Amino acid sequence: MKQLLILFLAFNISCTNKNLSVDTNESTLKSGFFEIVQKWSQQPNGYARKIYVKFPDNELEKYPAVIVLHGNGGNASTFVNKFNYINNHVIIAPQGYQKSWNIRKEKSKAPDINFIAETISHLKKMKNIDHENISIFGSSNGSALVNQLLIEFKDKSFKKAICRVSQLN
Repeated sequence: MKQLLILFLAFNISCTNKNLSVDTNESTLKSGFFEIVQKWSQQPNGYARKIYVKFPDNELEKYPAVIVLHGNGGNASTFVNKFNYINNHVIIAPQGYQKSWNIRKEKSKAPDINFIAETISHLKKMKNIDHENISIFGSSNGSALVNQLLIEFKDKSFKKAICRVSQLN
């Protein structure tokens, strides 16, 4: 019984120490992707939505970020590479559900306003992102989402918005 108690205490301390340890890489964003899980009528069990990240070659302590929203039928993993000429911002490319954004009669009914809000919230937790300098860019269907964000988004997280091939619904 005494050995079982000692084993239990050692296991408990081991688990507690792991929870208290700080991983310095946890709060640093890197090139690649991260995911945000959401639930809605089309995905009631949850769906992991990818956000692709591309850092410029220069080394800064904190990077401004631009969120780029693809058009209908677009693919964020390739769209992120269309901005190689921007060499002083981190490019953040969320993937729209079913390659679309929830705009009017599009096939996606995903909670895209919340998706962008959660993406920005994640960026604000990263120590290498300048949270005072987040911009948003949309092309076509993504541009319609930018317009919707400008109207409906309560948080003033992004300071600049750019619409290319824009429609307002």
